[in-house]
Amino acid sequence: MTRRMGVVGVTAAIALALPGTAAAHGLVARSDLPIPQWLFGWAAAMVLVVSFVALSVLWPDPRLQREHWRPLPGGIGRLVGSRAVEIACGAPRVPPPTSRRPSFT
Repeated sequence: MTRRMGVVGVTAAIALALPGTAAAHGLVARSDLPIPQWLFGWAAAMVLVVSFVALSVLWPDPRLQREHWRPLPGGIGRLVGSRAVEIACGAPRVPPPTSRRPSFT
């Protein structure tokens, strides 16, 4: 299990280190825009600022922190959260905490 996790980690590190995957974002792959790059940069910055201002104005209270949930019917929730599904998904075994107080030793 730990060997497979190591192989997955090394593969992910190699994939992140390759410049081909990094070229998927930004102006690296597309330098022939029909507008100047400075205008594209300013427009992108304005879109980002306007989106965060609109989000703060239109969504003033935290709606996702309320606990409105229902258990899944028929024991589906117990099945989805079972150890067998965790193993099938490759989740490592994490032991439950022994104490809720943090130790700074």
